[in-house]
Amino acid sequence: MTGNRYEDCCTVLNNINDTKTAPQELVESQQKAVMSTWWSLVQAFWKRFGPDPIREEKLTEAIKQWCLEVTKDYEALRLKDDGS
Repeated sequence: MTGNRYEDCCTVLNNINDTKTAPQELVESQQKAVMSTWWSLVQAFWKRFGPDPIREEKLTEAIKQWCLEVTKDYEALRLKDDGS
């Protein structure tokens, strides 16, 4: 990282192969661009460092399964899959 926001945003976007987000959108802190970039970073991390048995699983499905597992003993809490 260089300390230059624009150059650093370019570097991040290049490293996650994001060709849709303009670096200037991140520099200007546009919410949609920032959230989209964070999600791309999470997915890249998952593909590289996720647990071996489920690394190839779709990240959203893995998160859902984790939520179901850690909340299974809470009777007052029921998770609903809305299918999206």
